[in-house]
Amino acid sequence: MITSLLKKTEEALQASHRFLEAANRHTEMEPLLKEFVSEVKELSGCEAVGMRILDEEGNIPYEDAVGFPPQFHRIENRLSIRRHECMCINVIKGKADSGLPFYTPGGSFYMNGTSRLLSEFSEAELGKTRNVCNEFGYESVALVPIRLGDRILGLVHVADHRVDAVPLELVEGLERIAMQLGTALQRVQSEDALRRAHDELELRVEKRTAELARANEKLQLEIKDRERAEEELRNSGKELRLLSARLLTAQEDERRRISRELHDSIGQSLSAVKFTVENVLQEIAEEGSGKGVQSLESAIRMVQGAVEEVRRIQKNLRPPTLDDLGLLATISWFCREFEGVYSDIRIEREIDLEEENVPDPLKIVIYRVMQEALNNVAKHSRAEAVRLSLRKNDGRVEMEIRDRGVGFDPKEVFSRNESERGLGLFSMKERTELSGGRFSVVAAEGMGTAILASWPV
Repeated sequence: MITSLLKKTEEALQASHRFLEAANRHTEMEPLLKEFVSEVKELSGCEAVGMRILDEEGNIPYEDAVGFPPQFHRIENRLSIRRHECMCINVIKGKADSGLPFYTPGGSFYMNGTSRLLSEFSEAELGKTRNVCNEFGYESVALVPIRLGDRILGLVHVADHRVDAVPLELVEGLERIAMQLGTALQRVQSEDALRRAHDELELRVEKRTAELARANEKLQLEIKDRERAEEELRNSGKELRLLSARLLTAQEDERRRISRELHDSIGQSLSAVKFTVENVLQEIAEEGSGKGVQSLESAIRMVQGAVEEVRRIQKNLRPPTLDDLGLLATISWFCREFEGVYSDIRIEREIDLEEENVPDPLKIVIYRVMQEALNNVAKHSRAEAVRLSLRKNDGRVEMEIRDRGVGFDPKEVFSRNESERGLGLFSMKERTELSGGRFSVVAAEGMGTAILASWPV
């Protein structure tokens, strides 16, 4: 008897020594709990062991566990002291009643025949206990609080399918181990908080240093930008006034052209229709001959010609497809029309965006720049092919129109006398920049021309 008692005492001291070494060896939570779970499993001889740690939200998940089946682990891992009621919650809340046979004075719960004992309880005695351990066939269960003074940090959970696998002396030994674990947890958590504070301080210092460096760099750039902007502002005032005057002149010229086309084409056509219809009415009234039918057919053709002329003028002013079908369909239509008129120029299209990638106010701008650029190709480049590219890249809509024609010297063009410059390039540049975009021309004599425009979206 004495020999057996001494042996048990020695084994308990050895186990306590191993747990103390493990507690002192680890400075991080995960390896600490993993070794404690392994040691408790070996010490207890039970099939399943888990360590639950209470978090700030009131949840008690398994921070480490071994031996429990996956389904059990999924169900039990969701426990919260605010939403659930069970023996685990009672232990971790310190609600253990030491006067009942299933609780120890240290606040642990243990049971060595769950099926038999639960069958003796009434519904009222069972209360809201979930009995998940019993449902999974665990006959022996022990829940031991992990304490640090008066605080409960979590619990040790051991379970076994055998009856009488967790005697009282084992539970009391686990209580001593749990106290060692509580002290180790406090140290690990303190060291972890210290590391986090140190890392956060270093991060804040690095961030602040970087911010100061960026601020200084930005200040230098702003000084240079301001000096450059002041110079550009002085140089651009005259150019802006010139461009405004030319835009107004172009607007009036366009109005005069439309007025002339309406008068010369539509007006004359409609006058001819009026004259023809009047003659037909007179012929029908005086002669009753079939000549009137032929004249009416002639009048219909004239009317049809007038309608087509109206459509042409309308499309030149603003293509209806832009409002009805969108930008991509309008580009396809314009390219077909362009190739129909200028059959010796081939357009290679590369469209790599969706209709919804282009804001509505930007569609007419893109269309007008494309229209002016392709008209310039037809007038000046003598190219056999032109490449039209429209894509979305890094948050911007980018358009490029590149031909392989004769090219020109941009510096020479932009340095010409104001009255000799022509409005095409300036119109495209103005439309692009007024809509928040960037515009540039890359050209050289004998090397072709590239019109580049892009807008943020």
